[in-house]
Amino acid sequence: MRVLNTVSLKLVVTSLFVFILTIMFGSAIFLQLRNENLIFNGLGEKITSAQIETVQNNLFNFLKVPVQSNAAVEMAMREILTDDLEDLQEFESPLRRTLRRIFPYSPQLSLVAFGSTNGDYIGVSRGAQADSFMLILKDSRTDGVLNFYSGISMESPVRNAIHHYDPRMRSWYRDADKNKLSSWSVAYQDIDDLKGISISYNSPIYDVNKRYV
Repeated sequence: MRVLNTVSLKLVVTSLFVFILTIMFGSAIFLQLRNENLIFNGLGEKITSAQIETVQNNLFNFLKVPVQSNAAVEMAMREILTDDLEDLQEFESPLRRTLRRIFPYSPQLSLVAFGSTNGDYIGVSRGAQADSFMLILKDSRTDGVLNFYSGISMESPVRNAIHHYDPRMRSWYRDADKNKLSSWSVAYQDIDDLKGISISYNSPIYDVNKRYV
């Protein structure tokens, strides 16, 4: 019986010792994993916050380019708008300069254009190739036809022409004309060959005499 009792006591002591060690090791592993999870969660939150901030900054920079472009065009056009303008030739330079010099590396700015209250239209669009731009024009020089030129001037070949085009019927024009405020348009279909979907930032323009044009 003593042997049995002695063996039982050793077994109890050994089992208790193993149990305590198991609890200690288990607690240590649990605390380590918990700390690692806290660290990873903290890092994950920081990375997520940084990514969100980056996306917000990129979106802000993406959207502010059209706003700045309109401001630059408004300022330039205000100085050349007069009552005796027979066509839109004077507008070609500020539109071209806006795309080529002020925003040469802003692909989201694909077109800078102006539609007048008498139905004339002029625009400069960015081509698919680097540093390529194309003129879009409708005024007295085109006999009221909207011409899409393959280059930046009227001397370039006409690649497409649309008869009976009136910018005043387009949604982007109607919004600015109605509210007399700068605003983003709803999505609309382009009228060029690609028939893509675009949105635009539209601004009303006034001459030096505060006359809406």
